Amino acid sequence: MLNRIKAEPVLITGLVRAVILCLTAFGLRLSADQVAAAMLVTEAVLSLVTRQQVAPSGTPTKNEGGWADPGSLALGVVLGVALFWLVIHR
Repeated sequence: MLNRIKAEPVLITGLVRAVILCLTAFGLRLSADQVAAAMLVTEAVLSLVTRQQVAPSGTPTKNEGGWADPGSLALGVVLGVALFWLVIHR
């Protein structure tokens, strides 16, 4: 298990965030501010842990479209806006 955590620290970080959100969605009665604060603290702590487990592998290379793929960027923006809309209109 420890090897899995060391090999995939971002996966574990996402899993912890998902568990916290599921707990609040399915019964743990917290306000939106409390959920946001819990996620902020969790993200800060897990980011430090994740950073300790990873090392840079070299200089980044520029792909044909620039540093970020425009399609991936657009998809991320659309998903973010959709999620925001769902939370606001809940």
